Amino acid sequence: MASTLDVQFARSQFPILDSGYVYADNAGGSQALITVADAARDYLLYSNVQLGASYPASQRATGRVDHGADAASVIFNATSGDEVAFGPSSTQLLANLAKAIGPHLRGDDEIIITKEHECDKCWALETLAASRTPPLPIYTWSPSSSSNTNPYAVTYNSSLPALLALITPRTRIVALSGCSNILGELVDLESVVKAVRARKREMERGADGLWVIVDLVAFAPHRCIDVRKWDVDFAVFSFYKLYGPHTAALYTRSAALSSISSVAHHFHSPQYDGLPVKLQPGGPGYELTFAASAVLSYLFALSFPSKDACLISSEKLLKTKSTSELRKALEHTSALFEAHELTLMEPLLTFLTSPRMYTCGVRVVGSETCVLRAPTVSFLVVDGNGGKKSMLSRDIVEQVDQLGTIGIRWGHFYAYTLVSTLPNFSPNPSPNSGQRSVDDGIVRISLVHYNTVEEVQRIIQALDNVLTK
Repeated sequence: MASTLDVQFARSQFPILDSGYVYADNAGGSQALITVADAARDYLLYSNVQLGASYPASQRATGRVDHGADAASVIFNATSGDEVAFGPSSTQLLANLAKAIGPHLRGDDEIIITKEHECDKCWALETLAASRTPPLPIYTWSPSSSSNTNPYAVTYNSSLPALLALITPRTRIVALSGCSNILGELVDLESVVKAVRARKREMERGADGLWVIVDLVAFAPHRCIDVRKWDVDFAVFSFYKLYGPHTAALYTRSAALSSISSVAHHFHSPQYDGLPVKLQPGGPGYELTFAASAVLSYLFALSFPSKDACLISSEKLLKTKSTSELRKALEHTSALFEAHELTLMEPLLTFLTSPRMYTCGVRVVGSETCVLRAPTVSFLVVDGNGGKKSMLSRDIVEQVDQLGTIGIRWGHFYAYTLVSTLPNFSPNPSPNSGQRSVDDGIVRISLVHYNTVEEVQRIIQALDNVLTK
């Protein structure tokens, strides 16, 4: 298997990167593989018929859509494609899931969430809780500060005791984020879920009635997913952040899927009661589901030294390779990503946390180290030493925009509540109060495996010019 990530091969699979522009807003959406575009085109031109009929063209189309679910099941490490539902977005899939779970909640059940990318699970679960009379209690697991000198250096992994303290005999749902789309922190899901289930078992009702939901939207582009190892019931990610088309996939553990309601057509039950169609009203986007399978082929190919020989169609891949072979390759690619991402993070974090930048008022939002971290690096500028004034995040980014060669971003990135709980932030700051606006938020630089160290140096130079004016 490959000893290092072949970054140039990776970049060759994304034609847009030939422009030389630095795409550093990947947490908002990655670039799409050329093979993904080819697969969508091929489906639309050669198999765009209705599914489920007996004639050959329909049978082929049905098989290709099923194939997309099979490929996603390998990425999740689900038992089969029968545990995978597709939808237009993670937000919509989690809304469907919340609607399906709702009828099965008791009047005194409690929900625990993290306020990450809250347009996804938080919105759906908060809406579900509010719809009950009286509303179901909903509690938030918040990150804690990990630095004596930077109050913005907050992390989740260091605040596990705070999560466990929220669990009661009535806790029914624990919804976690695998990675913060602002903090960049990778939550140790195996350890956290294990601790959560152990704590619940200590309670009166035991752990059998606990559903664990994991949002992997910001996790999937960086590390290998393993829902069975983590022991979660539901998990979701967006393929458009994993180098694929604008669609999303939801893992549903078979036992959990059978115990929730259907949000699809009434005549699908009980025939499809144990299948993900119950969470797919109207069905998935056919060409997008098939195109998503090309992501698996790409991740598989990256694990080998001879990439071109391994970059085969996903249909052939699933026919010729066992699940264990595919999973071994994905895990190796994940390790290659981790090693390469470290080379991207180290110089950027070293720059942002340097004494010179600290004097300028720069504060990293999230961990200041590379441990359990994705290369999603956020910061803001507060009042510094020697009369150096704070800066709006928008002003920083717009000055970088003027170069016309680098794309980074400012804002709250849908983690509105997380940003609002950071020191000195307010949704509606009073004039001359010194408070920061949640809407202005923070500056975020989000990198992935196809970014290069040279691009990071260009970002550092651009920021240095702006922050030291």
